[in-house]
Amino acid sequence: MSSPKQFSSSIHNQVPGYQRFRRTSFYLRDKVLSAGPMDSFLRTLYLPEKGDPSQILEELIALEREIPKSFLTIIDADIKRIQELVAEDLEEFKTALKKDDLKPRFATERLMATVYRTLKLPPACKSEKDAVSYLLVYCRETRRRCSITYSGLKSIFIEPDGSVSTKLYPPLLEYSEYHIIPCVSGQMEGRSFIS
Repeated sequence: MSSPKQFSSSIHNQVPGYQRFRRTSFYLRDKVLSAGPMDSFLRTLYLPEKGDPSQILEELIALEREIPKSFLTIIDADIKRIQELVAEDLEEFKTALKKDDLKPRFATERLMATVYRTLKLPPACKSEKDAVSYLLVYCRETRRRCSITYSGLKSIFIEPDGSVSTKLYPPLLEYSEYHIIPCVSGQMEGRSFIS
């Protein structure tokens, strides 16, 4: 069986000095390093998944997948400490949102349902406001949807009818009986996979 074909805009814009869950991820990485080798535990925990245990571990540390509470127990991570760090990460998120110097270099164009491509924005787009203005005209002319994504921070959606909306990706966690679940990060915006 072949791997899925990806039709995506895989390039997202960076926000200088901002990383989603930066403090929480640092804490988890420190705990993992103290716990020692994790491969056999991860293979047992994620038995149905094929894949590299080190990749799974990186996704857990970066809070890019559900985190089993059994994993937190193995690495001796304290949930109260995680909650404190998430609150600090949320403050960093709020600060990053206030930045007025965001300069997107790329946008995502929706060609049709599940098919996207990356648009390199022209050099005349010196700010986020310039990029949105440019894309408003572009979307009207092409009758296609576009978006500007800052993975882990926000996405701005521009529609052919001229409407603009913003979706935020705050570093928040939901807590269930057996897992900690990170809220959506925006890293999959403009991506689709066909098997």
